[in-house]
Amino acid sequence: MKIDIIQKRENSLLKRTEYRAKVTFQGATPSNGDLKKHFAKTASAAEDVTVIRKISTEFGASKAVVDALVYSDATSLKNYEAPEKKKEAKNPVEEKAE
Repeated sequence: MKIDIIQKRENSLLKRTEYRAKVTFQGATPSNGDLKKHFAKTASAAEDVTVIRKISTEFGASKAVVDALVYSDATSLKNYEAPEKKKEAKNPVEEKAE
């Protein structure tokens, strides 16, 4: 996997660094975890303050454009990123009864 940073922007108001990168890879598209590790290492930050916002690939191509955010601290991350929603498993029998 080869990652070239296209754009790097310091956003002091939101206390984060915003990255846009071009990723060239073999086989499957890199996972969010792999990309998180790379951007955290690039910014000398922890993985828990790194967010992969978007991975855009073209069908059949081994290239992607990635938007990533690296926050300065966990508090800033909590303030500006929506928490992940956990899907509640519903019982199909209960849904029919409603």
